[in-house]
Amino acid sequence: MPNANTILLVDDDDLVRKLVSSILRRAGFKVLEASDGPMALDVAAQHGRDIDVLLTDVVMPQMPGLQLAVTLKRSQPDVKIVLMSGGHIENVGDQGYEWPLLRKPFRTSDVIGKLHEVLQEQTEVARV
Repeated sequence: MPNANTILLVDDDDLVRKLVSSILRRAGFKVLEASDGPMALDVAAQHGRDIDVLLTDVVMPQMPGLQLAVTLKRSQPDVKIVLMSGGHIENVGDQGYEWPLLRKPFRTSDVIGKLHEVLQEQTEVARV
């Protein structure tokens, strides 16, 4: 049964973005793609509150993933955030946010599992 959840996938590496997008679609997610932060904000504005999770690379030109996440959370506070990075990341939690971080390269099961985990948290909170 297909998953109704929508993922906004943001990565400046076209190959990585296309691969992860394919993985997510096969897992039943609806995927919206952007190659940078400003484009992601445009996509988010077009799709309103349909986006369940922002899955973004941390290190990107123009707008780092953390800045993108903070900006999107301001306009869409219910969106869940999952960060990805292939490099050494420090200070991810220093801005008062504790978002999950997937280290590249990751296995298919890692990314799917993390998305299901954050979406399950959303469901459990909604039931309270």
